[in-house]
Amino acid sequence: MSDFHSQMNIPESWGQTNLVFIPKKEHPVVIKDYRPIALCNVAYKILAKSSGGTHEERNKIPLEDKRSHGFHLVKWDKVTLNKACGGLGVRDLRITKFSVHAKRILSLLNKKNCLWVDLLQKRYGDVHPWHYNLKGKWTWSFRSLFEAILKLREGLKIKIGNGKETNILSDPWIDCLPLDRWPTYINMSRNLEGRTVNTLMRNGEWDWVLLNTSFGDVLAKKIMQIYIAKKETSDKWVWGLNEKGKLSSKIAYNFLKSKVSELKDERFKWSRVWEMNALPRVRVFVWKLLQVRLPTSEVLSKVSKIQCHSCYVCKEEIDNVKHIFYECKTAVEFRRGLEKASNSKFEKLLTWKEGEWLEEGAQMGKEERNKLIGLIATGHWLLWKNRNVNCFRNKNHGINTMIYRAMADCRDINESMMRNCFEKSMKVNDVRRTDLNSEQYHSANQERCGFRMLCDASRKKESNESGLGFVVTDENGKKLYEAYCHKMIENPMMAEAWAVWYGLSKISELHIKHLKVFSDCSNVIKMLNKEMKVPWYMKSLMIDIEELAKEIDVQWWCHVSREVNWEAHNLASVAVRDRKEWVGNYFDSSIPVNKCIPVIQTGMRLSVNEERDIRVRDVCAEEIVKENAEYSCNNILSASAEINKMDSLGDIGDAHENREGSKPVHFFT
Repeated sequence: MSDFHSQMNIPESWGQTNLVFIPKKEHPVVIKDYRPIALCNVAYKILAKSSGGTHEERNKIPLEDKRSHGFHLVKWDKVTLNKACGGLGVRDLRITKFSVHAKRILSLLNKKNCLWVDLLQKRYGDVHPWHYNLKGKWTWSFRSLFEAILKLREGLKIKIGNGKETNILSDPWIDCLPLDRWPTYINMSRNLEGRTVNTLMRNGEWDWVLLNTSFGDVLAKKIMQIYIAKKETSDKWVWGLNEKGKLSSKIAYNFLKSKVSELKDERFKWSRVWEMNALPRVRVFVWKLLQVRLPTSEVLSKVSKIQCHSCYVCKEEIDNVKHIFYECKTAVEFRRGLEKASNSKFEKLLTWKEGEWLEEGAQMGKEERNKLIGLIATGHWLLWKNRNVNCFRNKNHGINTMIYRAMADCRDINESMMRNCFEKSMKVNDVRRTDLNSEQYHSANQERCGFRMLCDASRKKESNESGLGFVVTDENGKKLYEAYCHKMIENPMMAEAWAVWYGLSKISELHIKHLKVFSDCSNVIKMLNKEMKVPWYMKSLMIDIEELAKEIDVQWWCHVSREVNWEAHNLASVAVRDRKEWVGNYFDSSIPVNKCIPVIQTGMRLSVNEERDIRVRDVCAEEIVKENAEYSCNNILSASAEINKMDSLGDIGDAHENREGSKPVHFFT
């Protein structure tokens, strides 16, 4: 313990868990006679949480509330703010217990015809937010309800109907505050005490002369703007801070929260923090960084008596945010390596403290910008983690390791978000088939669709070069076939239609039936669903597509977003660059996509035996060329030529059985 207080060093053995066996019998013999109990090292937990406050000058562990206030670096009022206002969106239970009564409040004040309202009125009498003299002993449920009324009364108002039940002075009918509680006294020439609002009306309208003499010109004009219904209705309580007058738990919570805290921080666009493509813990880390609340030595020295320490990584400058992320040698080298690995340049990285890094990638699209910001945030989180490892365990992560970890984390989160978006869109398209009439819907449901095709086109506007790509999957999302081709097309919508035609023509050769077709071109989908008139230059192509659709038995056409259609879009982009007539890959549907062995196809239909032979040759080609490299089609063909030479010598053997441990070769990067 003394070594920790003097050197701030926690041994690794303190974080281990000890397994203790407690005997169940007096004379235990076998292992089942014992009860295992895991005992974690309590000292590690206590010291890890109280390291800043127990360093050097403090001899006791601050477990009491009075001595632990220095470790709460962010105010609770700021934590419970909305995420768009700079908080974490954590609901404040002290406010929530009042907001849950929102709907009951209006029912009680308007004397709604229901049993519980009648019971409360008979026992306690009429309830008024501003003037109340309730009788009887209060129950805990009514006390909670009435406290909620008092908390929300500054937003309650009476909507005038006939005005017979509303008192002019004691009821809030002009504003959410009664006239007798206004800060300035009203100049009036007549006695208004005890009178109701209907005395200020004549023939169902406001009496201007009476209002002007009673309240003055300014207040009379405000009263004249209050709407009076033509049909005679009774007065009722409403929520006066919105036009509809409705009160919900959400509205009540936001109102009470605005009264408690006015800490709305508009310095940053906080929505970009929570939209970035990063892990949740990285987003929370960025939030603390922008709040300037990371527990560095400089920050801890301001809230406690801890002495400001030098950088735990380079041992040169003071341990603060500016040095850890921008001036430290490790941070500079890491930033250069991350820029090189990601093929990007961080222009506004030096202004992180002001939050301008959230504007990084302004010239990019929203998706690409979120990826770039997520990569920057992940890199800084790894720098902070490396600082903590140096501080508590005297270890140092290598720069290459941190770069690899940052790229891997961002790749995983991007793939996960794409997968979730795709699955969500599939569920929506399965439930909401608004592009089909009822007869087609019921006929399609009689037989379940087993295959899906996603198609897309990419086009260069200057040269009219277009790339067409499509992907075929089964019902579980396993990839069966993917292909792309290059074609000269002048119109972008024609290119999207050609992508559908090429995909259907290839699927007809594969003898696939009962198909769902997805495209990100809404106009083409509308034409196929007879919701949009087909232009004259596309009529012949649409007729060919419809004939292929009847042959394949296409169940329905669905429109999806570009994010969902990203695989087909990538294939189309590759086709524009490669300029090849046709390149396709077959996949074995019995194994997952990430373990599949692709087969090159040049346009002609192969038999089952030929496909198997080519599949075996590709497995052998993988063993010849180096692992973990990116291969083009020419690499694989040259490797296959070497396989032919080996085959003539009889050196291949049973290669198909020795495919365990081999890695797949992917042609589309």
